[in-house]
Amino acid sequence: MSKLTSEIVHNKQEKILQLWQDRAYKEVVATLNQTSLVLKNSMLSFLEQIESALKDLEGHKIESRASDGFGKIHGISRAGTVNYSIDQVIYEYQILRQVLFEVIEEEKSLEKDERDLLIGMIEKAVNLSATAFSDTLKTIRERFITTLTHDLKTPVTSGKLAAELLLKRTDDPQFTKKIASTIIKSMNRISGMIGDLLDASRLEAGETFDLNFETFDLSELINDVVLNSEEIYGKRFLFIRPQPIEGLWSKEGLRRVVENLINNATKYGYPESLINLSLEEKEKEIQFSIHNFGEPIPEEQQGIIFQQFRRVKRKNEQTGWGVGLLISKGIVEAHSGSISILSGKDEGTTFTIHLPIIKS
Repeated sequence: MSKLTSEIVHNKQEKILQLWQDRAYKEVVATLNQTSLVLKNSMLSFLEQIESALKDLEGHKIESRASDGFGKIHGISRAGTVNYSIDQVIYEYQILRQVLFEVIEEEKSLEKDERDLLIGMIEKAVNLSATAFSDTLKTIRERFITTLTHDLKTPVTSGKLAAELLLKRTDDPQFTKKIASTIIKSMNRISGMIGDLLDASRLEAGETFDLNFETFDLSELINDVVLNSEEIYGKRFLFIRPQPIEGLWSKEGLRRVVENLINNATKYGYPESLINLSLEEKEKEIQFSIHNFGEPIPEEQQGIIFQQFRRVKRKNEQTGWGVGLLISKGIVEAHSGSISILSGKDEGTTFTIHLPIIKS
């Protein structure tokens, strides 16, 4: 009979996967705004392990099959996803167990040894997932604190040195003005870092941005950010400014989004390649894209790039603490918009934003 149960699991893989995802979207709070809930490859692998274990049960081999891969991958992924807590990770497995039993029992009743085997495998996956979730969350936070501390040292040291120089030469007005400007820039950098940290914490807690909306020309805003960026990064941007596109948006919020995407493109794009920006008006929405050529982001890592304190692994790793894209996503979604990514070796990397056009 266990062979028949194994065949049911094999034939109903996609149904099990879809039912699990549908229920999780409805019942697990942290899945809100998640575009890729199910880890399809690892989940299918786990179901294949269940199939194999059921076959062995038919042959009276009742050892527990290892489900380390799915449990660990699931826990690691959820640790880097906004709003996930360990109880929600465990609840996903409760949903999986219910769905698995329901699908199988549509075809046949489960024997006691089959039920015990499935419960045992799922419980093992739960334990592995919970451990991986806790360990990964601890690692993420420790790495974040270390990187943040390192990044804060630079403006703090710069401001301190400037203040010490100022004390030694109080009789030179021009020098005093120059050093005071350096101190202000250092303090602004610190203020920006603290602001990013607070915003990321709010998003992690499930809060949304409190934005001030006004009517303005988005093409003018993007052009202004590009001109400012050229002063820092040089003439490596191509933005063909369209006709004015006006709407009711948060000016400072969208400025921050464009700045974050430009900083990301310059950090990870090839130094010699152009960064292309485009803005189009399409019916009742605008589409803004920024494209760069550089090392592609692997498809399996694209789903975590907008998550808390997460940066994908790349060669020549850049410093940073991984909140810029998270904050950008939060601002865009506060406009009832969306942000997505496409990345490949030949086509490069493109971030695309869709925003509804609201007139005042």
